[in-house]
Amino acid sequence: MAKNIYKRGAVLWLLALAVGWLSLQVVQSNRYVHARLNLLLHGCVFCSLAEPDTSQQITLPTNEIVWKLVYKGRSCVGYLDLSGRFVALTESAENWQAQIRKNAVIDIALFYLRWLLVAGMVIVLLVSKRKQITVSH
Repeated sequence: MAKNIYKRGAVLWLLALAVGWLSLQVVQSNRYVHARLNLLLHGCVFCSLAEPDTSQQITLPTNEIVWKLVYKGRSCVGYLDLSGRFVALTESAENWQAQIRKNAVIDIALFYLRWLLVAGMVIVLLVSKRKQITVSH
C-alpha cells in the first residue's frame, strides 16, 4: 500500500515537471507564445498585434525587420522583431543596449529553468527508486 502511494506521488511529480518543461519548450520555440510572454513582462498584456503594411508611417529606433506592430488602443507603442522580442517605439539609442540585455536575461532564464526542471525530474526518479527499494525490503 505504501509502495503504491510513493509510486503515484512520483508519477504526479514527474508529470508536473514534464508539463512545465514542455511549456517552457513551447515558449522558447513558438514565436507567438514567446512574443506574448515578452509583452507580459513589458506590461503590454492586452495590447493587440497587427501586420505591418506600407501605408503606416512609423519611425523605428533600429533597422530591424518588423514582424508585428503592437497597439495599445489605437496608438502604436512598439513592435515585435522576428524572434518575438518587444521593442518600444520610445526606446532611445542608449536604452537599446538595456533592452537587448533584458531580452537576453529572459532567454537565459528560460533556458536554465528548463534544465532545472530536467534536474527535478531526475531527482524525483532517483528518490522514487530509493523509496521503492527501502519499502520492498
